[in-house]
Amino acid sequence: MPLQIFFSPSRIVQRRRLVLLIAALSLLCHLFALSALHGDRLGTQMTRLGSVMSAAVLLMALPQRPNFRLISVFISLQALAWTAVALLEAAQQGSTLQASSLLSVGILAALMLALLPPGPAVTLVGTLYLVVCTVALLTGVSDPLTLLVLGTLLVAMTLNSEHGERVTRERARSEMLQGLALHDGLTDLLNRAAAEERLESWLKHPGSSGGYLVLLDLDHFKQINDQHGHLTGDQAPRYTADVLRSHTGAGSLVGRWGGEEFILLLEGHSASEAQAVVEGIQQDLRRSADSGLPPLTVSGGSVSLAEVGAPDLSALLGLADRRLYCAKAAGRDRLIWPGPLAD
Repeated sequence: MPLQIFFSPSRIVQRRRLVLLIAALSLLCHLFALSALHGDRLGTQMTRLGSVMSAAVLLMALPQRPNFRLISVFISLQALAWTAVALLEAAQQGSTLQASSLLSVGILAALMLALLPPGPAVTLVGTLYLVVCTVALLTGVSDPLTLLVLGTLLVAMTLNSEHGERVTRERARSEMLQGLALHDGLTDLLNRAAAEERLESWLKHPGSSGGYLVLLDLDHFKQINDQHGHLTGDQAPRYTADVLRSHTGAGSLVGRWGGEEFILLLEGHSASEAQAVVEGIQQDLRRSADSGLPPLTVSGGSVSLAEVGAPDLSALLGLADRRLYCAKAAGRDRLIWPGPLAD
C-alpha cells in the first residue's frame, strides 16, 4: 500500500481555506492600520511591508493545490526580514528595544517552528536570538532579565516543537501500520481478516438494509501465471481491484478474499441493481487486453442477505462459495444468483 506522506485531499482543502482566511484578514488589518498611521515613518514602512506580504500569501494560496512549503518559507523569510528591519532601525536610532519588539521576536519564532522543518527552524530561531542580543547590547537594554526570559521561552518552544514533530511522525507511522494491517499489499483492497470483521459488524447492525454478498474468482489464474509470468500474474489482481472499485460506491465493501478471490457486499441493492453492477464488472474485465493483459473473466456466486434467517456470516459465505463452484462447473465466466441453480 502506498505510503501517503503529504496531506490528503480534504486536508489540503481545509488548509488552503485557512491560509486564505488568515491572509485576507491580515491584509485588511494592515490596510486599516496604514490608514490610521500619521507621522510614524517606521510604523508606516512596516505596515506597508506587512500589506505586501499578506497580499502575496493570498495570491500564492489561490490555486487549488497551493505549494504550502513555498508559502511557509516565504512567510518565515519575510517575517524575519520585517523583524530585522525593526531591530536595525532601533539600533541606528539608539533607542531601547521595546517589549513589543521582543514580543514580535517570540511570535516570529513560533511561526518558524510551526511552518519550517525542525533543523532550519532551530537554526533561524537561534540566529534571530543572537541578533536580538546584539541589538540589545548596541541599544543599551537595561533589563537583561527580559532577554533571559525571551531565551528561555525560545528554548521551551523549540523543545515543544521537536516533541510535536516526534508525535506527528509516530502518529503517521501508526496510521501506516494500521493501514497495512487492514489492506492487501498487492491490490490495496481490504484483506480477508478486515473484510470479515467489517461483514460481521455490518450483519450485527440493526439498521441493515439488505443487499447481496458476492464471491468472485478469476478464471484460469494459474494458467495466466504459467503462460504470461508472475509479473502479469500480479497485474491481473490489481487490474481486477481497480475495476471492482470503479463499479462500487459508498456503502459497498470490496475485499481480496484469497489469491484470486474477491468479495463484494452490495448493501441496499435490489436484485436488478446487483446484477447490473456485476455485469459491468465482467464487461470491463473482458476489456483487460486494452491494458496489456490477457482477457480476464470471473466466476462467482451470490447470495441474498435475506436468504439466511439469522445474521450468520458463515452460512452466507458457505452458500455463496457453493454457488461459485457451480458457476465454475457450468463453464466459468458466469455468476450464479439466488434461484433454481442455488444448490
